[in-house]
Amino acid sequence: MNLFTPQPYDELIRRLALGVEAFDGARQQPVPGGISITADGPALRRRFERRGGSRFALLHDKLSTVTDEVFTVRLLNADGAGRRYVPRRLRLLVPKLAVAETRPASQRGCRPRLFPGAAYPVMEAATGVRGQAVRTTGGPRRPARWTRVVATIPAGQSDLSLATVVGRAFGDDRGEFLLMLAAGAASGTPVATLAVRLSVFARPVEPAAPVPGDAAYGDPLWDAPLEQPDLTNADDPVLLGTAMPAGWSLVADTTVNLRLGRLEQGGPPFEF
Repeated sequence: MNLFTPQPYDELIRRLALGVEAFDGARQQPVPGGISITADGPALRRRFERRGGSRFALLHDKLSTVTDEVFTVRLLNADGAGRRYVPRRLRLLVPKLAVAETRPASQRGCRPRLFPGAAYPVMEAATGVRGQAVRTTGGPRRPARWTRVVATIPAGQSDLSLATVVGRAFGDDRGEFLLMLAAGAASGTPVATLAVRLSVFARPVEPAAPVPGDAAYGDPLWDAPLEQPDLTNADDPVLLGTAMPAGWSLVADTTVNLRLGRLEQGGPPFEF
């Protein structure tokens, strides 16, 4: 039975279950391309369709229409894009069709932020820092995987709740991060350098690596944080990348003097 056209016509209705548009967390604009999205589970039932740039759509004909579904999405660099962005894993709840149809279109989409990776194209006049975090306790010296880094001012304010955030970064599986200060971070300060406190957050204890035979063995994102955003809130802190993953805590911090308009690199790593 047709819903919108007379019966002599063939009718095909495609209903959006979830739209995803990758957003650049440093520049606060849509990622132009070079991103892929996959979902754990049977690929044929959970295939996202590319809709240009870094926009993707999951249709209800790929999902159950009578029950809610929860699954894990991976936002990755597409083949050939290298390490432009740090990957993310998000656990999403998509409501059944009857519930989805009652919601506004704005609640059927989300814009998760992706943060710069090692191969991110940095603007020539950007102010920031390349760094690395390493673990030195509980085993041999090794990269600290999937850290989060927050830059705040004034640098002397150790209570982050009282400081102003001027930049954020996600660390990758090598412990590397690229943090760029937000535009206007040094406005009203006629100086050549800006003192910034860099605070590194990570799991205090890293999980045991999978071994041959484990389901996660060979998965490069096996220990990437799994975050669950609220898709009904466009300003959800998980989507914006401002919320720390569960279990992450402050593991190291330091003060750095950043030269305005320069990207600092080659400094000593953060050790914890």
